[in-house]
Amino acid sequence: MNERILIVDDEPEVLRLCSRVLSEADQGYTVATARSTEQARRHLDSREFDLLILDIQLPQEDGISFLRHVREVQPGLPTMLISGYPDVSAVIDSIRLNVRQFVCKPFTVRALLDAVEASLRA
Repeated sequence: MNERILIVDDEPEVLRLCSRVLSEADQGYTVATARSTEQARRHLDSREFDLLILDIQLPQEDGISFLRHVREVQPGLPTMLISGYPDVSAVIDSIRLNVRQFVCKPFTVRALLDAVEASLRA
């Protein structure tokens, strides 16, 4: 297995929690984190990932806009969205952009692991 996951979220606590949970999971995920879409672009330019976990609400560029860019350069990259403030238009856009899972904050460790597994296996 050893899937590579990129997590993009501006909240350091969320990044730490998700990274720890996924790194320590039985599946042996390799996790990279980014606090901005700029950092995420650098990660995506330098290596391949099996899953992108993306917050919708980001300070410089919202997650949906960034996801549109990702779809242009890596159309098949499985993506899972997380948000504490989902809105209807973001959910509709995410469906159009082939998002596999949508998880609302706050989420449980089990919800995170289940959504990641479903995203990778879809």
